[in-house]
Amino acid sequence: MFCPGMSYSDFSPHQKKNKSVIDIIQAHTMHIINRTISDRCIDGAVSCEYSFSEPVDDSFLEVLQVFGTVTKRNLGSLVLFTCVKEQMKLKGMTGDTLILGTVPKADLESADRFIEDVVRLYMHRKADLEGRI
Repeated sequence: MFCPGMSYSDFSPHQKKNKSVIDIIQAHTMHIINRTISDRCIDGAVSCEYSFSEPVDDSFLEVLQVFGTVTKRNLGSLVLFTCVKEQMKLKGMTGDTLILGTVPKADLESADRFIEDVVRLYMHRKADLEGRI
């Protein structure tokens, strides 16, 4: 029923109503727990906080590099990162479950889809690596 890399959208509407299916998905995959709009800027942009179920790691940064331009700054064993794609900017740190984003208000939905795509590709790559071990 469940394969690593599957996400909530891979299940039928009937399965999505089943709490055990949701629990299985969330127990085995990184997913977005919450998105909070924390600030509205004068220029029409919004600041968002994305909370994840698992901490961001180096593999997550590799996936971000597929989609946008990533700059990194090493702080001991942690890495501060910034990812820029078009008018969207994401900032975070490895080992943390929170990513901060700034995006024009009109692009908020596309920013959410972008984050979901990054998480989906991350989970597929993670499943591929675990399958090879």
